[in-house]
Amino acid sequence: MEKIQKYYLPNLIRAVAIGFSLWQLYALSFGRTDPIILRRIFVAWLLVLVYLVQLNKSKKDKKGVLIFNSVAVILSIIIGWYYIEIYERLATRWTMVSPVTNADILFGIIITILILVGVKRRAGWPLVGISLAFVCYGLGYYSIAEIIDQLSLTLYGFFGTPTGVASTIVFAFVLFGSLLNNAKGGEFFISVANKLLGRSRGGPAKVSVVASLLMGSISGSATANVVTTGTVTIPMMKKMGFPPEFAGAVEAVASTGGSIMPPVMGSAAFIMSEMTGIPYITIIGAVLIPALLYYFTLFISIDLRAAKLGLKGLTVTEPMKLNEFITGGICFGIPLVLIFVLLLRGFSPTSAGIYASLALVVLSWINSETRLTPMKILKSLEETAHSMIMIMLACGAAGIVLGMVNMTGVASHAVGTMMVAFQASVLPLLIFTMLICIVLGMGMPNSATYILTAALMAPALINMGVPVLIAHLFIIFFAAMSHITPPVMVAGYAACALAGAEPMKLGLNNLRLAFVAFIVPYFMVYQPALIAQDSVQTVIMAFISACVGVYFIVLSMEGWFKEIQPFVFRIMWLISGLLLLYPGFVTDIAGFVVGLCLILIAFRKARITGALKINAAE
Repeated sequence: MEKIQKYYLPNLIRAVAIGFSLWQLYALSFGRTDPIILRRIFVAWLLVLVYLVQLNKSKKDKKGVLIFNSVAVILSIIIGWYYIEIYERLATRWTMVSPVTNADILFGIIITILILVGVKRRAGWPLVGISLAFVCYGLGYYSIAEIIDQLSLTLYGFFGTPTGVASTIVFAFVLFGSLLNNAKGGEFFISVANKLLGRSRGGPAKVSVVASLLMGSISGSATANVVTTGTVTIPMMKKMGFPPEFAGAVEAVASTGGSIMPPVMGSAAFIMSEMTGIPYITIIGAVLIPALLYYFTLFISIDLRAAKLGLKGLTVTEPMKLNEFITGGICFGIPLVLIFVLLLRGFSPTSAGIYASLALVVLSWINSETRLTPMKILKSLEETAHSMIMIMLACGAAGIVLGMVNMTGVASHAVGTMMVAFQASVLPLLIFTMLICIVLGMGMPNSATYILTAALMAPALINMGVPVLIAHLFIIFFAAMSHITPPVMVAGYAACALAGAEPMKLGLNNLRLAFVAFIVPYFMVYQPALIAQDSVQTVIMAFISACVGVYFIVLSMEGWFKEIQPFVFRIMWLISGLLLLYPGFVTDIAGFVVGLCLILIAFRKARITGALKINAAE
């Protein structure tokens, strides 16, 4: 077995992974495969890959684990074959009416076990526990045959909307991100950011923000973004003089922003579009202002912290040659622009992602450094398959919850209960929704957190009068923020490892740097202009007001303007910022006047202090 694990299994895993990606590309580009079968092949093929990988990791002395993983591989293949064989019956049967065979029940139970075991190994018990709790709830009302019917023989359970989005749109963009990375797109983004911002105050931290923004907006994975760009940017920040906990927090917060920054948004935007019927282009247009405010906050925080620590920018930055900038801009810029152009022209996100990948492959050949050779393309296909594993498992487990919610009507009961509990008050329900997102997000991927919270809480928010778009964006924001919220912060722990920082200190810095992200979603409910849901003039004014308000809030968080500011100033700046975020002309004027007066007072005080120091020195 040791010889097989060392020599044969790695090659088999590589072949299965590449084969999966090639099949997906064919099915999405030319195959016109029915979703009924496409989703089942997608899940079965990735289950084979899941247990092949686990088999390769199994210790030779744990025979039980070896046997289980070997059997799981075989069963995953049989499951895929079985669903292909009964395709015609699946396409014509009536849910809860057509008979369920013993084979249907057997394979339904097997696929349930395989998915939940995979989830447990990859993400721990939280999502498994939630899924099993909903199955137990369903067993109180329906038989096993009826539950298996819902979960495995329809497009509502394992093979529902989340899996459908993962097998089409998410796959296309994950492939694009992998190709971009292997074409050295990340290195190009860091080089450009370094050239533009490296010499500015706190330059390395600002480089981290821009690089993480550009990569995160494509990958949508906070943790992957941290370990990709953080290996370069965190040492740069520490060398400049930033404390380890601040350097790690900057990278974690900047990387997490990719989950709310178009075009990918951690795949949640694609799932949201399918669940709500809201066009994808509308969603990314709505989230743009909050995402810009998020990164604007981070930039100002870095600048003020650098000033407080007396840090400058890099004295020397490696120059980027004009031809490198032009070729890099063509290679990576055109595919990114192509995505938005195709979306605006009405192409599906899947088509936009595939065409952008094709354009990237072609354009990469203009430079030997970026060239995607056949070997690099195969590597990208392999990486894509492995990246899709956790997404498939999360969507499969979340499908159990959605299937049981649709079957039992538990969501409508929950809405009624919450309406009574919160007495038709929106704010307490929003706070409760935020807490659920953060708690669930501690042990689950962003997309799974969004799916579960949206299934349970979005109907209640909508019944309270919150528009559908805002209700779902509110959940997406806090599903993302869970990755940097202590005590369990997946992206934060990844940054801790790279920065050598204490987790709790880094977590507190996360909260300070991302403070605006915890309050802006609430103001979206009361100020729709923040998500571009108003006239152009109102949206522009709301954006300007929000930028000023965010600046005041950062002054409050950092407590610095030319010099350390008294506590009362910090409180007043916080109040001024909140007033500017809240809708209304009177509150905007009040917040602006108070905040500006404090700045003028602080500026004059700093000048007097500086003059006294000069006189004392003389």
